[in-house]
Amino acid sequence: MRKHHVLLRATIALASLVGVAALLLAGCTHHDLLIVGYSGQPIAGAKVVGISPSMGGPGPNGGPSTTSNAKGQAAIPWAVQETAWISVYKDGFDPVEHIDIGNHPERPIVIRMNKAQPRDLRALLGKEVTLVGVAEPWMAGPALHGDDFFVFLAVDAWPGEVVMKTVRVTGRLEEHHDLPVFIAKPTKDGGWPPQGIPVPEGTDLKEASKRFVIVNPKWELVEESHKP
Repeated sequence: MRKHHVLLRATIALASLVGVAALLLAGCTHHDLLIVGYSGQPIAGAKVVGISPSMGGPGPNGGPSTTSNAKGQAAIPWAVQETAWISVYKDGFDPVEHIDIGNHPERPIVIRMNKAQPRDLRALLGKEVTLVGVAEPWMAGPALHGDDFFVFLAVDAWPGEVVMKTVRVTGRLEEHHDLPVFIAKPTKDGGWPPQGIPVPEGTDLKEASKRFVIVNPKWELVEESHKP
């Protein structure tokens, strides 16, 4: 009988260890991550890979992983050693790699992904368009960053209450050639241009100076579908 009890306790202990290990490898059940596009739509089926200082490596198969659900929610994957960084992968989207979760105490951590193939906006030039994306402040001016596009707005700046939030913008789309680009090499006197965007030798400066701009824009905040 005593031998039977010892064997039973050993079996229970082993089962407990296996259960804990499974939970660690699968990640906790809390939805610590929110994976969305720049339009605010949730991205389902994105693979989140955890990386620790001594475990995991680059690429979608580099370590323990979790997958986002239909609401774009996912858990941070954990292993025996605490996860320090995460990378996110999804077919059709550019990967978002080496996010230091220690720099993001907020929960959930919102991760935005770009579509890998940008939209060709040239067919819309001269027309009124309506685009949804994130209002981003840039040195070259206020910009709208969408899932598969990036455009500037012909205004001085975004109002503070919409910066880094999802907005819907309507206006006429134009192509401007006014970005201050220059060839990245010293001038004849050995100096460098005082300001601008350096580009490699051989670059077509007119093409590199191009940007899409929404003229006479009107915008409104968008209630993102992933918000509770």
